[in-house]
Amino acid sequence: MKRVLSLTLGLCLLATCMSAQILNNANLTQSQVYGNWISTSTNAVTSGAGTMQLSQCYFRATALGINQAVNPPSGLSQNSFFFPLVVGGSVTVVDGANTETQVITAVGAPAQAPVSSVTPFTCSFTVTSFTNAHAAGVQVISGDSGLWEAAADNGKAYGITSPAIEYAGFCTTHTSANTLAFLVGLGLPGSTVTCAQTTATLLNVVPRAGVMKNLYITAGTGGYASTSGVFSVYKNGGSASVVTCTVGTGTSCSDTTHALAFAAGDYFTVGYTGASTTNETLANVVATVELF
Repeated sequence: MKRVLSLTLGLCLLATCMSAQILNNANLTQSQVYGNWISTSTNAVTSGAGTMQLSQCYFRATALGINQAVNPPSGLSQNSFFFPLVVGGSVTVVDGANTETQVITAVGAPAQAPVSSVTPFTCSFTVTSFTNAHAAGVQVISGDSGLWEAAADNGKAYGITSPAIEYAGFCTTHTSANTLAFLVGLGLPGSTVTCAQTTATLLNVVPRAGVMKNLYITAGTGGYASTSGVFSVYKNGGSASVVTCTVGTGTSCSDTTHALAFAAGDYFTVGYTGASTTNETLANVVATVELF
């Protein structure tokens, strides 16, 4: 995804300030690119826990939401196709009075279908409890205007004006063993910011609903032990979330798998703990994370 800096936001974290930049990529909105897919179920499900199979698995990322029932081609053009189902995301089953939106708890990734099949791929999603029974042939669409789909695709599809917002923060040295510290924002040239921000006094508010993903950490100096630098996203003043990684004795870590949903007005920070020793060496830390 081509990234062009279009806006810097002076947003604040818990005991922290961070900078944000919009990642811009052409002329369509995120919901137009990722929120317009539509497929059809090929099996009936009863109310309660169940798995629904779909007739289409890959989709072209365009404002028209054109369905594509073929494997994405190789090369650069592959970025215009995406697979929309992701654990944690939601789908809406369009079925008249029985229409419902459910969170996906498991995904059957696209697999080559038998030669005799009408479509070349099979895929499915599972939910904990369908409210209603549904016959085969109902339509399935995005349950959240493409937010989770965009995060799962990491914004690779071209043609977006407002995809991810990237947040970044930094600090220099960790002063206390095993103490939670929060990173502070970029844009402070020449300043020395010690990793000792432990009081929740400033908040980093997100400007729109989205899905936070892709935590990346780098350090100028590696940690003292394998438990050094346990980084996490902290949402709305809560505890460490599933978006987390550990630097240890290395100088980098990342979590590109887990994701966290946000509503407009929610706030977050990136914090970490050092090793349980006063010999901690982890220093000059930079963190980035994206809101899709």
